[in-house]
Amino acid sequence: MKNFLIILFSLFSLFVSGQRQKDLEKERLKKIEEIDRIEKLISKTNEATQSNMNAIELIDRKIVLRNEIIENLNYQVESLDSQIVYLNGNIDFRKNEISSLKAEYAKTIYQIYFHFKDYNFLMFLLSSQSFNQAYRRLYYFRQFTEHRRILLKEIVTEVDTLKRSVSYLLSVRKDKANVLALREDEKRKLEKDKSLLSATIVENKKKINKFKKELETLNLVKKKIEAEIYRIIEEEARKKANMDKKQTEEVVLLSNEFSKNKNKLPWPVANGTVYSYFGEHKHPYLSGVKINNFGIDISFDCNQPVKCIFKGVVSKIFAIKGANTAIIIRHGDYLSVYQNLSSVVVKVGDNVDTNQKIGFCSCVEAGNGAANLHFEIWKEFTKENPIYWLKNQ
Repeated sequence: MKNFLIILFSLFSLFVSGQRQKDLEKERLKKIEEIDRIEKLISKTNEATQSNMNAIELIDRKIVLRNEIIENLNYQVESLDSQIVYLNGNIDFRKNEISSLKAEYAKTIYQIYFHFKDYNFLMFLLSSQSFNQAYRRLYYFRQFTEHRRILLKEIVTEVDTLKRSVSYLLSVRKDKANVLALREDEKRKLEKDKSLLSATIVENKKKINKFKKELETLNLVKKKIEAEIYRIIEEEARKKANMDKKQTEEVVLLSNEFSKNKNKLPWPVANGTVYSYFGEHKHPYLSGVKINNFGIDISFDCNQPVKCIFKGVVSKIFAIKGANTAIIIRHGDYLSVYQNLSSVVVKVGDNVDTNQKIGFCSCVEAGNGAANLHFEIWKEFTKENPIYWLKNQ
């Protein structure tokens, strides 16, 4: 029973460790996919005749992902090390168990030989003084034989398990060597990305005034969107005061449905990469400058449609000087914002469904480049982090 529990615990430990290893590898491959997308987008952005501000932010995002991959590989090494330590201990345990079983088997063989060396087994039975004595002698001999058979079977099983453990250990050591090689490769790529970022920043220092103007435009865009959001909410509040019971219930129902879809909402664009996240963070190259992002900025391949993330009503479509067009869609008490659209295919008052096409973004380079979408989610006057609402890519 004790050996069974040890084996059961051993198998469980290996399963947990192996599962963690698989999860880490899946996570690493997802990050590699995102880096591949970013590299394509950087290539398209650099081909453009416009500023390389987005390229710098994309490279910065790639560096973040490289660091996360290296950290992931460090965890994989730790996981493999723990498996190696466990397997070495398991192999030592198996060796001791086999030695113990072999010693007991040898003792059993000796006992059989010692008891029966001067007798033919049949003569040993026939020399019994009674039937009961003969039966006991037969039972005694069978016990020895059965015990020997069980011991031999256990030895064979333990030797087989030991061989598998040694084979698995060699496999794990090989995996560790591969992971260490991957980690070194990622470190080299990280240094290359850092050099690329520095070179791109130096190259674009000459355009510093242009970038500052772009930031000023972004701040004006934020203020205009914020003002429109406040205007819509105030207008909706006035409408609510005149709503009948049925209309109020419909708003509450839609709000609840939207709320239940947290972490499940579809992305507004396919295969996009977030290069600027929600909240306040340092500018990637303008020292002392902080960006307060009310949403997220997504870079993606050109000519892909922008889609509505949830059913609702188009509340506002308005142009922003130097920043194309913005659409605000109401989902009960929630609002989603899609900005930097070059064309729209809906109008104010339209009822739209989840994943319905609402327009197209302006491309960095006409017809063959990257497009950038600014996306926000609000709950009345509260800015929400869209990452917590969109499903994992």
